Amino acid sequence: MLLYSARFSRRETTDQLQTMFGSGVSESFVERVFTEAEGNPFYTEEIARWLVDEGIAIRRDDRWYVESTEAWQLPPHLRSLLQSS
Repeated sequence: MLLYSARFSRRETTDQLQTMFGSGVSESFVERVFTEAEGNPFYTEEIARWLVDEGIAIRRDDRWYVESTEAWQLPPHLRSLLQSS
């Protein structure tokens, strides 16, 4: 497992998400992931995958979107990881 020590900027987080998904990501998607992960690349990946797996992030016109940021909360295992960092 790779461990990351440096925090990513918003731009670096956008680049990471675009690399992960091989397509564009909307501002709403980047903003939500960046805010929750606080720039941590490991958490960025975990949160982004969770959003897609749960159907919260949707792909439309070759871009990933988060339609609503108020209707969900991170699952306990991700919340506890973030709180411990």
